[in-house]
Amino acid sequence: MLKSLSINNIAVIEQAMIDFDLGLNVLTGETGAGKSIIIDSLNLILGNRASKDIVRTGESSAKVEALFDVCKNISDLLLEYGIDIEDGELLISREISVDGKNNIRINGKLSTISILKEIGKELINIHGQNDNQDLTNSDKHIILLDKFAGCDTLLAEYKEVFNKAKEIKEKIEKMTIDSYEKERKLSLLTYEIETIENVNLKEGEYEELLDRRKMMANSKKISDNLYYAYNMIKKGNGKESIEELLSSSLKQIAEVSSFDGEIEEMYNRINEIYYNLSDVGDSLRNYLSSFSFNENDVYETEKRIDEINDLRRRFGKDYNDIMSYYLKIKEEVKTISSTDEYIDTLTKELSLKKEELTNLSNALGEKRRIAGKKLEKEVMAHLNELNMKNCIFKVDIVKEEKFLKDGTDKVEFLISANAGIEPGKLTKIASGGELSRIMLGINCALLDTNDIPTMIYDEIDTGVSGRAAQKIAEKLYYVSKNRQVLCVTHLAQIASMADTHFLIEKNVYDNSTKTKVIKMNDEEKTNEIARIIGGVKITQNTLKSAEEMLSQSLSYKKDKG
Repeated sequence: MLKSLSINNIAVIEQAMIDFDLGLNVLTGETGAGKSIIIDSLNLILGNRASKDIVRTGESSAKVEALFDVCKNISDLLLEYGIDIEDGELLISREISVDGKNNIRINGKLSTISILKEIGKELINIHGQNDNQDLTNSDKHIILLDKFAGCDTLLAEYKEVFNKAKEIKEKIEKMTIDSYEKERKLSLLTYEIETIENVNLKEGEYEELLDRRKMMANSKKISDNLYYAYNMIKKGNGKESIEELLSSSLKQIAEVSSFDGEIEEMYNRINEIYYNLSDVGDSLRNYLSSFSFNENDVYETEKRIDEINDLRRRFGKDYNDIMSYYLKIKEEVKTISSTDEYIDTLTKELSLKKEELTNLSNALGEKRRIAGKKLEKEVMAHLNELNMKNCIFKVDIVKEEKFLKDGTDKVEFLISANAGIEPGKLTKIASGGELSRIMLGINCALLDTNDIPTMIYDEIDTGVSGRAAQKIAEKLYYVSKNRQVLCVTHLAQIASMADTHFLIEKNVYDNSTKTKVIKMNDEEKTNEIARIIGGVKITQNTLKSAEEMLSQSLSYKKDKG
């Protein structure tokens, strides 16, 4: 429910705070007073397009704020967008600057137009001659009928099977390739598999080959340096070798090692170094005896590196990438090779899903046709009470040959507003005023299926007077019994039925036009209804008529509970 609306610097409204109530809230005022600005402001809260021209002349920005009491389903939607709810209240604000910039906040959190629209359509329905999208858009008619018929569970089951069948069909189409394309792809993949297998790549081999090539490129330096070290340890290059010098040192220390334990320890340590050095010298000799590369070794190494580099260029930068690609294309070959068998399996599965869809769509169709007849009777009963006695409302249901996203039915609401005219599309048959009343009749019939907490009727009374006006007032009260209704009207009958009555009044102060919104008491309501009845001048007769209207409306409400 909409609790309050704050408007700042929008068109002729400098500042206004409106506190709405449950039930029927009516807004009246002279033509041009600014009633439409209230609706425009609410449209901004619902995410509609904003023009910078809406900003009051001389101001840099305009702002609208709306406070709502929200129920659980809206709270759940808000949580999906990361918006916290405290005490069940939702505050939406939107600021529009003269440079066209928008600032949107939902419970203090910055938001976007798209999110605002998603949330807004769960908070308020606005109905007027230009706001009957659900009625004039035939695509929405099946949704309205399904709600009325209680098709939620059955429709959810159908959609689940429909989506699965669609997925299977797409798989079949993707796998159904002509024989030439199939053979071409198999030939290419088989060639790639053989190429990888023929190279017989081992993990870590490429890195080892690079190390080997590096050694080959530096083989002379390695050989010279190692030979020099070997000679120094074992031969001494014409002088005493390191091994011989260590041996002589050991003999000298050995002669005095028994005199002191510390000398003996040093002897043992040098002795260990001596034997380790001797082993290193032997290892150097053995390594040098086998350390040689010929031209064939270089050729084979380079050839192997080139083979692996070819794989790396085509299939992956390293061993893991290449083998991953290898396993992938092997699986692809397996899949393509078994395509016909797999397609056959999928086709059988799709056939079973189509049988399920047939049964479910038939069940949906039956419920829709039964509900359609019931809806026709209920809508025409309401239209009859709205003084549209010659009106014919028809729920046209056509069964299609193919499965659609919500069954096999095409649903459209058709109307004939005058006797002798065949029912046709709402927008082509009904005038603006008729369409508003038709919309109200349908809304009354669908009332139990509509969980939007606030409904707004903008000048639904256009082109209506007398008995029809009274019936519209009664229907608006009927709609407002279990929800909040806001109505902009020029009719005294509707104004007298209000639970809460607001006057939109425009005045000129210091050469500046300003509009204010007044929540009226009983006396003020009587005067305003008298003004509507008699025009600018209020007389005793119009006051008496206003009092009678209010009294009759009060009696009607008491009778209806």
